[in-house]
Amino acid sequence: MTYEASWESIDSRPVPEWFGDAKFGIFMHWGLYSVPAFAPKGKYAEWYWENLIKKEEYWDFHIKTYGENFAYQDFVKHFTAEAFDADEWAQLFSDAGARYFAITSKHHDGFCLWPSAYSWNWNSVDVGPHRDFLGELTTAVRKTDQVKMGFYYSLYEWYHPFYLRDPSEYVAKHMIPQLKEVISKYEPSILFTE
Repeated sequence: MTYEASWESIDSRPVPEWFGDAKFGIFMHWGLYSVPAFAPKGKYAEWYWENLIKKEEYWDFHIKTYGENFAYQDFVKHFTAEAFDADEWAQLFSDAGARYFAITSKHHDGFCLWPSAYSWNWNSVDVGPHRDFLGELTTAVRKTDQVKMGFYYSLYEWYHPFYLRDPSEYVAKHMIPQLKEVISKYEPSILFTE
């Protein structure tokens, strides 16, 4: 079937049968913000950088733990993922009865868990652990009998120069090409965006 660029046409697409039957899925936020792994009660660790800039409770924790001269970007040196095992994760999801697993491919900090040509030197292959987590997880999850692979992709980045200068430039030169890149490369069964 051919679809048109309209909400009516897009909304007419059927939901995949497997998704309608999936009663349990796992959605995981994991990225650079997992290094400090801090958030006050009722807030989110993945918003660490944004809240650090706002000098909220995160600031006091950050100064006490890392010092004033430790920037958010410095966490990349500590994002080693030495205990990460994609096959182990995939088996855990399968054993738990999950029908899908979705991981944060990129959150609002812009740090990618794959070697994105649109985030040179701000991805898990160029810096930090030097690993393609999306690739490893996609391969491992697809070995299971029941779990489908999915990604969460942040539509914007707090401090991307294009976004700060002109959101339409950001969309045309960064967001859309990068989103196409991750979909083409890994062909996820689910894509969550925000």
